[in-house]
Amino acid sequence: MVGMIALPSFLTVPSVTSHQVAVHRHARTAGRCYRLIALLLWLVAAPVLAHPAAAVALGGDDRIAVPHVKDSTFAPVGLLVLDENKSDAVAGTAFLVSPCHILTAYHVAGGGLAINDKTVATFYLGQGRTGPDFDGARHFADQSRARPVVWGNYVPADDDSPVIQRARAMLQNGWEDWALLKLDRCLGAPQYGYGYFRLAPRSTRDLTRSGDGLRVTSIGLPGDKPMNTLWRDPACRIVGQTHNSGWQHDCVTVPGNSGGPLLLAPGAAKHGIGLDRSGQERPAVVALAIAITGVDGLDNSQSDRLALAWNDPNYYDFLGTAVPVSALIAKVAPYLPHDAAADAFVKSHPVDDHYDPDQGQVAIADLDIAIARYPHRAELYLQRASWQDSLGNGNVALGDYARAVAVDPSSAPARYLYGRALLQRGTDQPGNLDLAIEAFSKVLQDFPHSPDVLLYRAFAYRAKKQNHAAVADLTAALIVQPKSAVAANERGDAYRDLRQPDLALADYDRAVALDPQWPEALRDRGFLFHRLARYDQARADFKRVLVLDPHDVEAENGVALCNLSSGRIDAALANFSHIIALAPQVGVYYANRGTAYLIAGDAAKAVPDFERAAALDSDEPFNALLLYIALARSGQPAKAKTVLESYAAKRAPLIKANADAGDASAWPRASWPQPVIDFFLGRISLDQVAKAAAKGDPLTQADQRFDVDFYLGQLALLRGDKVEGSRRLQAVVRSGLREFMEFDIAQADLGLLDR
Repeated sequence: MVGMIALPSFLTVPSVTSHQVAVHRHARTAGRCYRLIALLLWLVAAPVLAHPAAAVALGGDDRIAVPHVKDSTFAPVGLLVLDENKSDAVAGTAFLVSPCHILTAYHVAGGGLAINDKTVATFYLGQGRTGPDFDGARHFADQSRARPVVWGNYVPADDDSPVIQRARAMLQNGWEDWALLKLDRCLGAPQYGYGYFRLAPRSTRDLTRSGDGLRVTSIGLPGDKPMNTLWRDPACRIVGQTHNSGWQHDCVTVPGNSGGPLLLAPGAAKHGIGLDRSGQERPAVVALAIAITGVDGLDNSQSDRLALAWNDPNYYDFLGTAVPVSALIAKVAPYLPHDAAADAFVKSHPVDDHYDPDQGQVAIADLDIAIARYPHRAELYLQRASWQDSLGNGNVALGDYARAVAVDPSSAPARYLYGRALLQRGTDQPGNLDLAIEAFSKVLQDFPHSPDVLLYRAFAYRAKKQNHAAVADLTAALIVQPKSAVAANERGDAYRDLRQPDLALADYDRAVALDPQWPEALRDRGFLFHRLARYDQARADFKRVLVLDPHDVEAENGVALCNLSSGRIDAALANFSHIIALAPQVGVYYANRGTAYLIAGDAAKAVPDFERAAALDSDEPFNALLLYIALARSGQPAKAKTVLESYAAKRAPLIKANADAGDASAWPRASWPQPVIDFFLGRISLDQVAKAAAKGDPLTQADQRFDVDFYLGQLALLRGDKVEGSRRLQAVVRSGLREFMEFDIAQADLGLLDR
């Protein structure tokens, strides 16, 4: 079992390859879509558990077997087993820190549950023929009962825990997942020959300011290796606090390693090597391993064998987590042999001075010191950029990501994170998406099968509406990681936008099968069912989401849309009013209710909803057009024209700026549907509108014909031309584009005309 991990602070989003990604993934492309509209495809982080059976060997798996014999450097390391007579026994690594005490992870000592005064475990060490009743575990010489005496403020949490509890675990457990236990037999006493390790605290801020991390070695009993020896990763490094909690490191860590020591390499720091009380020379412990980052999309057996290059683009996403000794030394020191250096540290650092989420400025100041020492170390700019991002200083952060690439152009992690930063900012600046694609493409030259880089480049292609290119990248990612729900679902989105519903549905089904409790996949499939007029199946998916999260507003919106499209207007109006109460600052929900009022024949009530939608989503031109229709239907044609003229005047400079920048394809700031607006205002002819609608690729043309037919059909009805209005609205319904709110209005209007 592994402990709780925190999300990386880099870009404040996790790697899409890690199992941290079972979260709401991205917003919809802007337009008249029913769903919640946001600026760009992007990830939304949520606290989740580390995957319990996967590991990544950064730089390759160089672990070596080390005999666990007496009078040796690593003799204090052994196996701790909790509830060994039960079928769900928990085992992990522990190590002696005094003649009578061992240190391990809280989640090992408590089995993921709360520790209390009745908790009893068994500690095994040495080379022999005793051990717990597990397959291949009878290789130890001595054993003793162990009982907790002091422990961290650990937050037990699992996949079913409330979000608030998981969030607390994310923030705390990197500092609190530890426990000190007292042995019934003092196996660290000289007569046993095992000795114990000395603890070497170092503060998080000192580590950051040093700028070079710590060279360490790890030792333990990983579950993927035989238990007849210990297993050591001889050359790895502690990077520092790059997550919200704990220290991150690149030692190979597999379930079973939890609670094992990270030992200072010779010369890594002052007092890195010293004699323990038994006279044995041993390296000092600077942290203990608690968690790993699992890999989504692979079988566990494949994950356990995953070895990546040191320069792999995902380096910072796959770092393990450790509790620094500095976070626990003040509480455990009273139980340990006197250590002058540890006592001095506790006196000057009563608590570890790590960075809380709101202490970005402190971290930046410390990184400034480190950068002054090592101005050509890309990692330091990446860390500073992540803290700038956390403070909302996006442009400053982007500059640091760019500097990281400039000081080390060969660094794949730096270029990859730079691409992610550009993608995150999307259309904030013209060319960001093109630069992101360029950054990812350069990384793929050296790492052509990196699923994360392929996936992120697919996000960028999707943001540029280049769905064929996105499908190619996502297909390549799924070849490498066939069980990636994220890649399957994203490819479903691309197929959906390419109007290939059968392929989209197959991918959504695949994503739901891979992760049945992932709301995003269920919602996406529900909206596709809605598009296909399979409303009962759509409702079922939305209701599954609401079972997982009763406050999921977008799923509520999906249910409301099913009611609207199937003619249950009163129910839809009640749904939308409830949704607006839950999310009063989201314009699309007002537009949806305004649509329902129009269908119900109450244009006067639709007007304030479209006004509110237009105010909240000022970049969405279709809100202005629908407001025009609502005003005109409610008997205010002069006001309708005045409001639309005002909107067009405000929009004109933005259209010109995008055209001047060569970014006319950006959405929703592109020139379309300006020709429709201009026709409404009498500025251009019908032929000019038709020519404008004929531009673009076939799918774009289809959307634009839909818009022309709907809005010119509405204009015809407003002028009393029922024949032209009916003809155009019939074309709208024949298009089958149910994802646009105008479809339902057209269908309702045709029903009225028939009657």
